[in-house]
Amino acid sequence: MAEIFRTTPLPARHGRVDAAQGVIYAVCAAQALEAAGHELLFDAHSLEQLLELGSQKPGGIKCRFAHPGLLSDGLGRYLGRMKAFRLEQGRLLGDLYLSASAAKAPGGDLRQYILALAQEDPAAFGISVVVDLTRVWVLQNGDERPAYRLADRPAESRYAYPVARISGFFAADCVDEAALNPQGLFQHLNLPPVNDAVGGDSPIKPQPDDKEQIMSVETNFDSVQPGIPSQDAALNQLESRLESLRQQVSDQQAALAKISQSVEQRTVQVGGTPPRESRLTVGLSGLDHFQHAFDWVFGVEGSPMPPPDLRRTDQLYRILTGDLAWHGVFDPAYAFAGATTTTLADLAANAMNKVIVDLYNRLWHYRWYEMIAAVQPTDGTLQDMAWIQFGGIANLPTVAEGAAYTELDLADSKESDSFVKYGGYVGITDKMIRNSEIAKMQAIPRALTISAIQTRSAAIAGIFTSNSGVGPTLDQDSTALFHTNHANLATTAYSWSAWKAARLECAKQTELGSAKRQMLFPKFLLLPADLYDQALIDFGYGAGPGGRPGEGSVTSFQDVNPYAQDRPGDPRPTPIAVPEFTDTGDWAYLVDPKIAPVICMAYASNPGGRTHPAPELFTVTSPLAGLIFTNDTIPIKIRDWFAYGVATYRGIGKRNVA
Repeated sequence: MAEIFRTTPLPARHGRVDAAQGVIYAVCAAQALEAAGHELLFDAHSLEQLLELGSQKPGGIKCRFAHPGLLSDGLGRYLGRMKAFRLEQGRLLGDLYLSASAAKAPGGDLRQYILALAQEDPAAFGISVVVDLTRVWVLQNGDERPAYRLADRPAESRYAYPVARISGFFAADCVDEAALNPQGLFQHLNLPPVNDAVGGDSPIKPQPDDKEQIMSVETNFDSVQPGIPSQDAALNQLESRLESLRQQVSDQQAALAKISQSVEQRTVQVGGTPPRESRLTVGLSGLDHFQHAFDWVFGVEGSPMPPPDLRRTDQLYRILTGDLAWHGVFDPAYAFAGATTTTLADLAANAMNKVIVDLYNRLWHYRWYEMIAAVQPTDGTLQDMAWIQFGGIANLPTVAEGAAYTELDLADSKESDSFVKYGGYVGITDKMIRNSEIAKMQAIPRALTISAIQTRSAAIAGIFTSNSGVGPTLDQDSTALFHTNHANLATTAYSWSAWKAARLECAKQTELGSAKRQMLFPKFLLLPADLYDQALIDFGYGAGPGGRPGEGSVTSFQDVNPYAQDRPGDPRPTPIAVPEFTDTGDWAYLVDPKIAPVICMAYASNPGGRTHPAPELFTVTSPLAGLIFTNDTIPIKIRDWFAYGVATYRGIGKRNVA
């Protein structure tokens, strides 16, 4: 392990506020305890890692006025730097040097505010760290094992929760309630050392709440040390703090409600695999428990079962909105302290996003179009897309010694298609919430996801099935996509010999602008589900002796299937069962879009092209706008905006079987 640098403790400066110099000495940054609301423990080794990382930055760790939020970053709330980190009695201490620039913050003089609060009521706020970490299970023998889910807790784990292993230390922010510093800035100086060697399920005993602290003052009144308030003073201090907290919550709710009126919608992009987020803000995060509850309600894979009082949506609604009488309004006086006007809708959208991502990745059989369609970039607008095919130039002309090169013409053809917007919404109604209709709620994200994917599938399949199976009419020659003039249409039923003929047909198609054969073999064989299994057998997918199916019985292992494995430059086709191919006999072929794009798509949400993005999910978050206000309904809207079409008839073919 790397050497731990420990600075010299400064006991004489414990808890001292130097207002003139703008320094707050011996501030508690973190303790070895459970990070409240995170289902995560910090032990002695976690603090050592924080110490090492903090000591590696001579300039100190930046400190901000509260953590950056969803609607803003930390600019304008910079306070200063925390320096001189040291470990004392199981706690990480540091000195907070407030910057002169904090006195000129856009929101007011943050420097003087923090200094005054530290002198008047240091228990009213604390330090919350922002770190990069991984979670590990600490075993009874001291070994460590990666932790991914609580449900995977090993039987030999020493604790009920994973333990943090820190790899980055980015900020130490001043917050109202700090998960690793529940006693505030200085109260840790009068508490016993943290015992990190306690056995059992948790290495940390729960920190006392305010009532327990008051009882402690009453019980040990005679032994109170100088500088510690008396019983009455402690009670008055607590009452003042609670009143201050109520006012802060009220002000925050008013500000957020105003913001949500102008920003009614929050977009949650879904699809693919979301990045693993390791950065953890250890601060106001009691809402994590409610997010887990919503995950369970909406059926997120692997989500643990919440406690009984959080398994009902009516209870979640009351707790997060404070709307005890079902008036359809947010009441900060009764709502959970960390909740805002948008919390309920945000937690629901986050849970549904997880469900959609998982389901989207599983519906590979309905996303067949992603294999055959090339995604083109856009100019960022919704102008019609032009699908351009560039032709060949035949053989290069000879160049005589000393002669000039000949300018070559590159032929091209163009097809165009418009963007079309698809979408709709499903509402989570007041009745569904009050009756806790969990099954119906779980069906919503699944239904939206399947519908969006099916819409794309039907659009691309329509290229092959429209106009009685001959496809759209091309602008370049006013002829149907599949036509005898294009040498890509026949009526032969699928068989081994029919495939060989189609394969040859595709290879003989000529380049645009020259008479040269393209010599492109089909990469994909599109069939109805009725023929899919036969195609897998024909092309050697799976175990078996091989042989040449459809050409008599296999008499010897020397009768090998030429398509049983891929070969360079001559790959076997990939069979695709197209859901919309309802005619049990029709089939088609297509070349590799990476070599010769034939079918093209473009998405309004992905102007860069290349990949197929998932549809977008929206939810209205303001309780004062939209269907939430008028219909007592949280609408979950899905939107997909794309253009599609064909660039050429070359490299594609169809068999319309009578």
